[in-house]
Amino acid sequence: MNSFFIYLLEVSGASAILYFGFLILSKSTSVKFRRLYLLSCLLMSVAIPFSGLHLSSPLTVPFHEEPKPASFIATPSSVASSVSTTSMKEVPEITAAALPVEQVSSVETGDILLFAYLIGVTFFLVRIGISMCGVYRLMKSSEKVDGEFSTFFIVDKEAFTGASFFQLVFIGKSLLNTSKESIIYRHEHVHATRWHSLDLLLSEVYTAVFWLNPIGWLIKSQIRLNTEYEADEAMMNHVDRKAYSHMLIDLSSTLYYERVSNFFSAKSVKRRIESLHTFRKHKFYRGLVWTSLFYSLAFLLIACVEPWEGRRSADPVKAMENIKTVTTRFTSHQTDTQDKDDRVIAVAYYHPNGTIDRVDQHMTYPYNYKNPFRREFWSAPDPINVPLVMDGLELGNAENNILYGNDWPAKYWDYVKNGHPKMKTHSEIFTYNVSVERGQFDLPVKIFTTETGLNEDAMANNHVFYNNKEAPHRLFKGYEEEFEYNDGKVTRYLASYIPDEAAEEIFGKNGVVEKGDGVVYVYENNNLSRVTYSDRVYQFAYEGGLLTRTEYYIKENMYNYREHFYTDEGLRTRTEIYNLYKELEFTIDYDYEFYEDE
Repeated sequence: MNSFFIYLLEVSGASAILYFGFLILSKSTSVKFRRLYLLSCLLMSVAIPFSGLHLSSPLTVPFHEEPKPASFIATPSSVASSVSTTSMKEVPEITAAALPVEQVSSVETGDILLFAYLIGVTFFLVRIGISMCGVYRLMKSSEKVDGEFSTFFIVDKEAFTGASFFQLVFIGKSLLNTSKESIIYRHEHVHATRWHSLDLLLSEVYTAVFWLNPIGWLIKSQIRLNTEYEADEAMMNHVDRKAYSHMLIDLSSTLYYERVSNFFSAKSVKRRIESLHTFRKHKFYRGLVWTSLFYSLAFLLIACVEPWEGRRSADPVKAMENIKTVTTRFTSHQTDTQDKDDRVIAVAYYHPNGTIDRVDQHMTYPYNYKNPFRREFWSAPDPINVPLVMDGLELGNAENNILYGNDWPAKYWDYVKNGHPKMKTHSEIFTYNVSVERGQFDLPVKIFTTETGLNEDAMANNHVFYNNKEAPHRLFKGYEEEFEYNDGKVTRYLASYIPDEAAEEIFGKNGVVEKGDGVVYVYENNNLSRVTYSDRVYQFAYEGGLLTRTEYYIKENMYNYREHFYTDEGLRTRTEIYNLYKELEFTIDYDYEFYEDE
């Protein structure tokens, strides 16, 4: 949303710079040159902001790019339960239906502004359509006759002189068989043969789409006037300049025209007559130099300036140099949890070399956890991205990408090859062997964990229960994990227990394991944009390489979303958490301590 309105501002800025150039060039260039320049003002002002070549330090590293991936808190469900929250109580699942229905949905200000803007666009586009229909009605209601150069239409309307729309030429009936008929016909024929209607139509569409841009309306006015200048100039080869000027004055009362058509009228007659009697020496090369200058100026000021908020190219790697601690604190916007305001959620401690020492979790959503624990990592996490997982909320199966990279299965294999965490509950009774099958880039494609031995004494002293039933000790004889990739990034993760034959007899062949579709990861460039697991979906949006929005869906319905805010350097300052009614529920503030501050 912010990017859209920023783009509109950039279009206005680019058009203002180019229009200023037109004001300078108009005194020393021909009407043909000015025509091309004015049309380029429309096209270039739209294109320049799209170039996106915002200047930034060559040392800037995108926030989520390898090897410091910007993915999100992801843990395949088979991993997360034993690695990232070993001491954390599971948060009860809350469904959207459980929320109070009396809450009133609120509409974001950005949505209102966008809706109002689109209403304006629709209004002006409809007006263009009505004008074109007017031209069509004019053609149907007029008599078609043959002229000197082409056929034209005789319009029986009071005060109508002449008009053209692409190759259609219209002449007022009152001017037939008069000395003005041939002049007006030739004038409109010039408009038709030089496709001036295309210029007018482009300017009309431009001002319809960018109707808030005042410079656009000025450019449109100049385009319309310049088409008249060009037609008037062409007429000087066929009529006397003075007589033609007097005729413009005589016809200054013209009232009827369609906005998408060229029209023969004396609107701005004074300027047109002055142009007829002003002799300019066109300096073509000088015009090219000035044109190049203003193009370059618009490009540098609009496309290559340091981005505004909403389209950043910050360098979080540099911003987090010499970080000692990162602390997150909680503020509630709900009356039932405000007593916990300003309490610490988590603290991350960094070594002087920038690596993570530890992360102490004090609270988790809904911010009522009373027993702090030390967060466990199964590999060295990306220190730049650790603050992304410190707001106390889970981000489901995206956490591994954020902490360990989009190729996290490689680090995961290093962790499990010495003993799979899923088999820890059976490790006293059974021994297991872990093996791997590798694919492209030497990434693990399959990881197998299979039983290799049995401890009879341990088995005799232990009992296993499943759904209140005593079950065989060996419910599972192994664990299998599969990974799929695209260009080195994991795109699918599937995991399942391999049930023992005795367990199948008790619980049924499909009663123990349901493999399903697994976890699906979708990327835009190098950024993780979507993670799907069962009926749960996380979606992520970025601006300038920084994560700016996180959305959480249950069964295709948005449950909550988060907006993330940063300093210009790329340090996260706060996270705002909204419910499905778009009401602000919680704010998470980030505090930083640096080694250089001591």
